[in-house]
Amino acid sequence: MGREAGSVTPNPAGARPAPAPTSEVSTVLTFKHAIDRRGVELRFSEKPDERIRAMLKANGFRWAPSAGVWWRRRIEGTADFLDALRKALFVGPPRPDGPCWRCKAPAGFFRPRGAATPVYCDACDAILNTPDPTDLAYEDACARACGL
Repeated sequence: MGREAGSVTPNPAGARPAPAPTSEVSTVLTFKHAIDRRGVELRFSEKPDERIRAMLKANGFRWAPSAGVWWRRRIEGTADFLDALRKALFVGPPRPDGPCWRCKAPAGFFRPRGAATPVYCDACDAILNTPDPTDLAYEDACARACGL
């Protein structure tokens, strides 16, 4: 789980020092999972941050220091949890959910609109959610008439 320290060798006189690691190298937290009849185990590439640990604890996972894994006995709901964990760990622009239902553009995203959640691209979603000015004018007229 912890990082292994590299071995340090003395630098002979006159030799050029090895270049220091740059800060541009980023580490991405990854995980592997195992599911069997005994339960679920998650092994991370490094220690997860507090947000991920809170997510694990809220979903019934416990830390097993002897094995270096997060585990829980309950198997039900594991697929949904793993999907939520992947989304929480993913950094960068969101991945599209499928093609737009209106213009068929490949970058469509689920939009929370009730039971039949549509998949729209950002442009179509903006068009479909633009308020109708006649409705706003009617509401404003009613509000003025009521003295609101």
